[in-house]
Amino acid sequence: MTVGLYIHIPFCSSKCGYCDFFSFKANSAYIEKYIKALLSEIKARSTKKITIDSIYIGGGTPSSIESTHIKNIIAEVMNNYNVSENVEVTIELNPESINEEKIRDYKQVGINRVSIGIQTFDDESLEKIKRIRNCNTQEVMNIAIKHFDNVSVDLMFNLPGQTIRHIESDIKLVPKEVSHISYYSLTIEKGTVLYKQINEKQIVLPSIDVQIQMQDKIIKELEKKGYHRYEISNYSKIGKESRHNMHYWKGDDYFGFGAGAVSTINNERITNTQNIKKYIAGQRIDNCESLTDSIQEKEFIMLSFRLTQGLNLIEYEKKFKKDLKKTYHNQITKWIKFIQSGTTHIKLNLAGFNIYNEIVSDFF
Repeated sequence: MTVGLYIHIPFCSSKCGYCDFFSFKANSAYIEKYIKALLSEIKARSTKKITIDSIYIGGGTPSSIESTHIKNIIAEVMNNYNVSENVEVTIELNPESINEEKIRDYKQVGINRVSIGIQTFDDESLEKIKRIRNCNTQEVMNIAIKHFDNVSVDLMFNLPGQTIRHIESDIKLVPKEVSHISYYSLTIEKGTVLYKQINEKQIVLPSIDVQIQMQDKIIKELEKKGYHRYEISNYSKIGKESRHNMHYWKGDDYFGFGAGAVSTINNERITNTQNIKKYIAGQRIDNCESLTDSIQEKEFIMLSFRLTQGLNLIEYEKKFKKDLKKTYHNQITKWIKFIQSGTTHIKLNLAGFNIYNEIVSDFF
């Protein structure tokens, strides 16, 4: 069995207006304490029984901390786990906290994939979502491409004031050497700066019709550039799909290390505390949950429908001992205009992806 391993670095240069992730700005002394606790957790949960084929260092902004810390984290994983020879090792980075020296450091310690959080190249749009940008993003991408042949970028649509023209411009500015693009729709989470601004009508998001036009434009323009859509928000060149994220979408087991990280191993979900003081003190686990057949089934359906290949009916029947088409006949009939049903797979069509939440929630 092969699994993915996620490592959470909760530190950022600043908090974006839309962000509700567990992240914050911290001084170097606090970061040192956190990394020490993180290395301790990695060692404490050591096992050689499971093969790790993907390591993903996310956050927060992992590139906001010293690359020496990244080196030590990877070394601790390599020493305590059975890591595949062709492991995919990804690190998230933001343009303002990266330089060529760090990129070289990352490659030297075994990282072979970088994911750059760009969101948009338009400075005015970045200002509206309170995201900092004090560097030449194009230059940062070129440095990453120079050292890595597997570079992913994150982009966003549905931003305040954004138009189809902005979408076209953003896609045009992505270098052809980039192998993977995650293109997310902005979601507004309670408690964020953006949530407050929208409620107070300080800013306005594009209408639903414009959002759908943006999504259609993204698909068409990325297809022209050689990217295929393999998940609702993810596009890649052939063979460059995110191995790590595929573990999540296929419902595979995975390890999660760090404050707020989640692990799912042998039908048990372990959630680490988001109280960083407790985490540093060694009080790591916040909750343990046994995944019942009902929970596993719901997650299997929810995650499988995110993939363009859809849900594997044979795997479903083998895992849950029932026929999905018979069990959910009413739901499939209700949404038949948005679903493609075959002998081995059932999946959402293009229009179905646009109302994914409505369709999937109806199955539950």
